[in-house]
Parts: sequence; C-alpha cells; structure tokens
Amino acid sequence: MAKRYGPWEVIRPLGEGGQGQVYLVRDTRNAEAPLRALKRLVNKERLDRFRQEVQTALNLKHENIIRVEEYDLDGEKPYFLAEFCSQGSLRKAAVQSWPLPQRLRLFERVCRAVGFAHGQSVIHRDLKPDNILLRETGEPVVADFGICFATPEGERITLTEEVVGPRHYTAPELEAGRSGVVHPNVDVYSLGKVLYWLTSGRDLPRERHREEPFDLSRSRDPEIFHIYEILDRAIVEDPAKRFQNGYELAEAAAASLNRVELGARPLTMKARQPCIFCKNGEYRLKFSRAMWQVSTQPGYSPRQEAEAALRGLGYFPAGDPPVLILACENCGHLAIFRPDQGKNPSGWDETQ
Repeated sequence: MAKRYGPWEVIRPLGEGGQGQVYLVRDTRNAEAPLRALKRLVNKERLDRFRQEVQTALNLKHENIIRVEEYDLDGEKPYFLAEFCSQGSLRKAAVQSWPLPQRLRLFERVCRAVGFAHGQSVIHRDLKPDNILLRETGEPVVADFGICFATPEGERITLTEEVVGPRHYTAPELEAGRSGVVHPNVDVYSLGKVLYWLTSGRDLPRERHREEPFDLSRSRDPEIFHIYEILDRAIVEDPAKRFQNGYELAEAAAASLNRVELGARPLTMKARQPCIFCKNGEYRLKFSRAMWQVSTQPGYSPRQEAEAALRGLGYFPAGDPPVLILACENCGHLAIFRPDQGKNPSGWDETQ
C-alpha cells in the first residue's frame, strides 16, 4: 500500500468502494486542513469506469451527492479525493435505532438526490446501504457512481452483457447480466429495497416484502402500513408499475413522512386502530357493506344491530349503505365512515 498520493498521506484504510480502495488521508501541505477520503484505482483495466465515476460526481452538484475535490487520473496511481463522511455508510451506522420519521426523512433526501441525477440523465444502478454515506451531521450522501449510466440526451441505452448492481438490490430486468433498457425506475426498485432495509435491518430477496418471514405488516403497526404504500410501488417486478424516477419516490416518501408525523391512520383493519377517545382501547369492525348483505340469523344479526345504530344517528340509507362502523372495544366509541365520499372510491380494506 502506498503511503502517499501526491500531497496526501494515508492515515488508515476505510474499505473498498466500487473500482478501488478507499483511505482516510491528511494534507501534508496544511496540518489544519480537514481530513479527506481518497479512492485509488486498483485494476487499471477499469480506468474508464473510474474516469466516469469522477466526471459524474463533478457534474452532479447536489448537497446529497458525494463531492469530488481533487483527482489525478493520468499518473502511476490514479486516484480522486472526496469529502470524508465520518459516520461511514448506512450499513455500518445504527440507523435502525433512529425514530421512523428520522429514517423516512433521510430516505426522502436520498431519493431527491437520485431524482436530481435522473434529471441530469444519470442512472446510478448500484444503490444499496453500503453506497449511501453519512456526514458527521447525519446528512446522507449518495456515492459510488462507478457503474452509472450517463447519457447526453437522456436517450434509452441497452445493456451489453454486463452484470451490474448488488445482489438483493438489483432490479429484476438487470439481474444475471440480462440485456434490457436502462430506465430510472431500476434505481427506484433498489431504493425500495433500501427503504425496507432502513425499516427492518434486513436485506430483502426479490419482491417478498409481503411474504413470510419478511412481511413487517404482521406487526399491525400503523406506521408500517405507510411504509408499505411506498414498497408496493417500488419493489415490484413490472417496471411499469413502479414509481418512475427518484423525484416521484421522494414525493411519496414526503407524503408518508407527513402522515407518520401527524399520527394518521392507514385505511385498513389489518392495522391497529387505537381509539381516539379513551386512548386505551382499539377499534374493531362493527359493521360493513359485506355484513349488511348477510341474512338475519337467530340470536345475533349484524344487520339488525347496524340498523339500530344508524337510526339512532338519524341516518338510514336505502339499499346497500356505503357505511363503515368501527367501535372501540374498551369504551364503545363509534367511528363512522362513508368510503364512497373519499378520494379513493374503494374505501377501506375491511378485512381483519
């Protein structure tokens, strides 16, 4: 290992990154200068990729994209110098201990950085927790653009038998060296896997976030259902069904963050629905359209009970009433919904 790269003296290794080895270095010209991260090229056969990584980072001026400050690509030991993110990668940080809103806020910023790259016709193709760094302030930094696709006019480009991206995080259409059109939504798929990792601390194989043992919604935690609204449109095999770029994903993350911070409830009885009145009980499904269609049974009839409740409220529609009634198991507080009046005509998921 070389001890010096130009004026930069190696303090210690920081690990591997893409095409090279990364070191913590100091400036021998100025003892007061901040420490930097230096990445040197290991395999000179990949010098073109190394050049692309440097040029892409230089072109993408965004607060959450790695800053390249100096480079030497023509010398005996090609290297570039970048900011040193003292907290390391997401993989090494204890981010799962952070409150969920803080993790969602970090994820939104990463998505906006990737969306900015998409707007500049750059597709990362290697997004994973290891390639997202944290500054001392906790701000995320997207790094390692070594296998990105950069196009001058944003035109579609076809892969040519090149295996790219990390296991578990690569979009299905790019796996195992498959040829296909490189679109920003391949990054969306990878970012969905990053969000799952941020939420669970586990790498997710393929599109299995709703399968056991990977399904987090079995906890019935209302916050998790806001996360799943994003995962269901990111971790999906069909590219056309995903969010189409980083900006769209960032907006969805911002909306979910807002709902989590406000304590908003997901519209499903699969999630816990704490009572807003006594704060001790949980709402249970008392009456739904499906129950209304059940014929009267001896002894107990959801339909008869619903009729009484609706008459007491001065409301009794003809036919199949588009009404959903929830009742707190502790204090009896009722929550009544008209799903047909909401923006989503399908209304609630009434299943338990």
